[in-house]
Amino acid sequence: MSDEEKVIDDQTVNEDKTEENESSNEQGDIASTIAQKEHFREKSKKLEGEITKLKSKLKVVDTTKSTSPKTDDQDIDIIKSSIKKLEFAQAHPDIEAGDIQQVLDLASLNSKTPEEALELPMVKTYLDSKMAEKQVANATPTSSRSPKVKPPKPVEEMTRAEHKSYVEKIVGIK
Repeated sequence: MSDEEKVIDDQTVNEDKTEENESSNEQGDIASTIAQKEHFREKSKKLEGEITKLKSKLKVVDTTKSTSPKTDDQDIDIIKSSIKKLEFAQAHPDIEAGDIQQVLDLASLNSKTPEEALELPMVKTYLDSKMAEKQVANATPTSSRSPKVKPPKPVEEMTRAEHKSYVEKIVGIK
């Protein structure tokens, strides 16, 4: 046998071995894939069973809760009083918020409507005094300052006598 034949024989033998290895690897891969598939099927069935159990528990919990909000009579009364307060405030924009609350409180104490409470002499006097205080606070003072007098020409160009007469005019000496 020549060297060339040995090399060719070695190559064919190696090829046969790799084919055997590949076929055994393929069989091993197939077996592991089948095992993985079975494992995940079992896991999926187990999780589906847990989901159905949890869903049934969730339905039990949901049925115990009431979905509609409960409103107490007290809540309704608070809302109605707030609406009345807002309507009264809109009808009387000249009355401050704190005063509106006082008028509403006085009306409820005297078993009158807020409009009737406004007609009480005590309330009228109180609101008139508050209005007068507000007007005094908002009044603008008059200025006793005289308007600025402009010089006939720039101060730098004035002579001493012109400057002296200009200053006397501003100060109001003469």
